[in-house]
Amino acid sequence: MIYPFITVPAPDLGGFVLHQGNVHYKYVYVGEALVGANGRRRKPKARSIGRLITDEQGEELLIPNNNYYEIMGLSQPESAVAEGPGRKPYKRVAQPMPEREQWSEVAVGYGLAILIMSAQLGLSAALENAFGAATRERILALAAYLCEERHSSLAGLNNFIGRNLGLLSDVQKFARREAGQLLVELSAPGRGKFYDLWNQQQTNRPKEIFYDVTSISTYSPRLRKAHFGCNRDGEDDLRQVNEGLFCDRENGRPLYLCCYDGSLTDCQNFNYALERAGQHNLGNVEHLTLIFDGGFSSDNLTWTKLCGYDFIAGVSSEKLADVKSAYLAWWDSRPDAVNKKPWLLDGRCYYSGRVPLRLGEVQGELRVYCDPAKRAQELLDLTEKRQHLLDELLATQRAPRRKADFDAWAARFAPHFKVVKVERNRNARGFVFTEDENADNDARGLCGNITLFCALNHAATEVSDAEVLRLYRSKEAVEDCFDLTKNALSDKRLHIAGDAQVEGKLLILFVALILRRTLHQRLRDWLQANNYTDEDAIKELEQITFYKHDGKWFQKDAVSKTQREIIARLQLDLNDPLPDNPSPLYRPRQRKRRKNKKKA
Repeated sequence: MIYPFITVPAPDLGGFVLHQGNVHYKYVYVGEALVGANGRRRKPKARSIGRLITDEQGEELLIPNNNYYEIMGLSQPESAVAEGPGRKPYKRVAQPMPEREQWSEVAVGYGLAILIMSAQLGLSAALENAFGAATRERILALAAYLCEERHSSLAGLNNFIGRNLGLLSDVQKFARREAGQLLVELSAPGRGKFYDLWNQQQTNRPKEIFYDVTSISTYSPRLRKAHFGCNRDGEDDLRQVNEGLFCDRENGRPLYLCCYDGSLTDCQNFNYALERAGQHNLGNVEHLTLIFDGGFSSDNLTWTKLCGYDFIAGVSSEKLADVKSAYLAWWDSRPDAVNKKPWLLDGRCYYSGRVPLRLGEVQGELRVYCDPAKRAQELLDLTEKRQHLLDELLATQRAPRRKADFDAWAARFAPHFKVVKVERNRNARGFVFTEDENADNDARGLCGNITLFCALNHAATEVSDAEVLRLYRSKEAVEDCFDLTKNALSDKRLHIAGDAQVEGKLLILFVALILRRTLHQRLRDWLQANNYTDEDAIKELEQITFYKHDGKWFQKDAVSKTQREIIARLQLDLNDPLPDNPSPLYRPRQRKRRKNKKKA
């Protein structure tokens, strides 16, 4: 373990210094000298006690590791962030080279798109006010790197910046090590201020917002928030961190992101996530409606209403008995007017109704829907399943003897049949069964049902059944955000080592998600018409390059038709986009073959 944020005077303990590129490791001898079989004395074993650096006054300082505290007899610090032991990379971290006077090339298309979009959205201003100008540029650089394509590591970050982000003059030395330090520096006060400013700077504040939860798996054993829980990807053998996201319904733009313990369920943490979001100006909108998926208990709905939110919540007729009873009562006694007035939404036919319902302390309406096409298919599946279970019961010669095994076996036939254990001297099969008509009728009555619980008391106008269902069905916007975060930005994993980096990386992913969603929204129609993906459009932008000659920048090649269309939709301006002295290019230097030891 090494502690990168602690420096101590370099101790005079003898030993030697091992030079690995620009990094100098201090080694000291421990133990006593040994005598070999040939009678010659050998030096004792050497151990590294940290890295040597030089401050502005020229004094030599040491960044200690755990060996330093052990040898010096000191207790290890608890507040510092421990960095893993690490290994020397096969290729050294790319270093800036002096800018060439002639024919220096910089790809400007993608970097210009990132700068313009972040400025138009108010993202740059929020990041600068929260973290400062230098940190803002590093955040945008790392977010742009994640947006380009799915990167499983930061090994190519330095080269990417030198190739595409020549407009960002303050990221001249920003590679994997500096990126890890940036994640730690994104403190809680800065993150909170950023979310405050981000929600304040939205020009068109959303009136409907979505909330949903996903889980991100991790291999790291040192994340305190990572625990085993209900994994949405089916990776139950890995620990996870849960991520809650609020986003705008209209354009799918992320508004607030929080992470919490991987063992907590959606219901347990919903109140706390909503409270934190409200503290970051998420609820300062007139007639705000919150839309979230099923699986939330009546306690959550009570707390939501007490906070003053209108909401549309998916509720399960299988989990909540009141919802099941209300829907079956409506379906059994539905008036003829319902049967005679079906309506269409997105090419599908529906019947609908409204049932007053109280869940917990919330008095609202249960909007009930029946999809005839879905009902017909579910009735067919239910009938086939019932017949299959009946055939299995008739073919069973003997039931399991042990009570626990029998109960588990009998539960498979619910709700269609009741299976009861009897003595074998009375029945050789060991069981008898009867049809459960009530449960079977309820199961048939629930086929094709959709149930939404609504509290829309602050709505300015009456919200129709079709509009409520349309709003709820559009929650796929937040699901698209999760798909981008896990599959296009972070490769489904939290590739970090410590707790101090979790919140920082999620903030970077949040910024990258905003940029990627904005780019997709502006290019959506063009992408669909030309069968392009977001990555294809980014690659086209990266081919727009400028070169320097006699102190001036010139466009290298003519812009193609595809590039012109992308530029027009993104509202980019290529007229003199580069400053006189942009940041220098980057070039990786090869690893030296020999390791030189310099005696202290």
